[in-house]
Amino acid sequence: MVKTAAQTKEPLQGVKFALQRWDETKKEWVQATYKDSNNNDQPMVETTNGDGMASFNNLGDRATYRIVETQGHEGFYTAYKSKPFGVDDLPAGHTVLALNVENPKMGDLVIKKKVSTHSVASPDDNFKFEVAITDKNGNTDIDFEGDFSVEIDGELQEDPVLFRKGISQDLPTIKDGQRIRLIGLPTNAYFRVTEVNGDGYRTTHTTEQLDKVRADGDDAKKSDTVKLKDPTGEVPGIITFTNEQKQNQFEFEKVVSGKTTNEQFKFEISTKGDTKDVVKGKQFDAKIVSSVTHEQISHGKLKFDDDGIAKEIEYPDDTVAPTDILLRDNEKLIVSELPDEATEFLIQEVGYDEKDWTVYN
Repeated sequence: MVKTAAQTKEPLQGVKFALQRWDETKKEWVQATYKDSNNNDQPMVETTNGDGMASFNNLGDRATYRIVETQGHEGFYTAYKSKPFGVDDLPAGHTVLALNVENPKMGDLVIKKKVSTHSVASPDDNFKFEVAITDKNGNTDIDFEGDFSVEIDGELQEDPVLFRKGISQDLPTIKDGQRIRLIGLPTNAYFRVTEVNGDGYRTTHTTEQLDKVRADGDDAKKSDTVKLKDPTGEVPGIITFTNEQKQNQFEFEKVVSGKTTNEQFKFEISTKGDTKDVVKGKQFDAKIVSSVTHEQISHGKLKFDDDGIAKEIEYPDDTVAPTDILLRDNEKLIVSELPDEATEFLIQEVGYDEKDWTVYN
């Protein structure tokens, strides 16, 4: 095999490779060995010479092998694994299988998160991403495996990110304003980044220092197939996902007929199904206005509990205590900036004296 630098094509000396053999009984790759002069097993490991060449000799004609890079040059991606090969892979009439291996430099990928919350999105929402290593046509490279260091906002995480069958496993989640830095990807790799949650948001993304290889993304949660623009690995590629919370609104009005009163009437709001799932435990903008003059009477936050029920309006000024949902005649409550999925609400007037009022909910 011949080892060269991908960018300069110069041979790389001193790169170590190990020969592995597929063990059909254990169903795993094991270190291939040979017998030394004392009949002891020794690992089959070779180092490239000044021409970047290394060779493994006297291989069995029935086994399946692969070559794994075990030590390379600093700054180069050194996790090379060859495709499995055996005697049937030799060209007709040949007894030597030649492998040309190029070592790319290592580069970093930065994933940023921005959230347009208005006043309703939870600042604690976590967003999850998946990185797929692909070929030039956007097909996942199932042979790609490796462990890569990762930072969140410049802090190195204890556990590396694993790639198995070309897909990142358990990439850390991030919140609004945070960024992930995936360290040491091969600069010649093709990849695609996908946001896998955040269904309550409209998602867009932009890229910097990334070359589009194939236009197979959706301009939303899935990027095109891209590669790092800088082959030296000095400048990271950046992809920024921006989420804007989907918005909806509803309102209801209190109307009293038959007599004039300044009495306040109490309401509760309940939800079910998908609506409950997207509003429970969250606060939403709430205004009480006059149905006649349209003047604002109060402005606070309607809070839904973990059962998807709202009974109170809270106010940002700590000197104002939360109140029940109270409306007078010709007043209405407007609840806005709800997720698009929030469509089913049950509004009930509660706590009234049945002897004095007939209520139509």
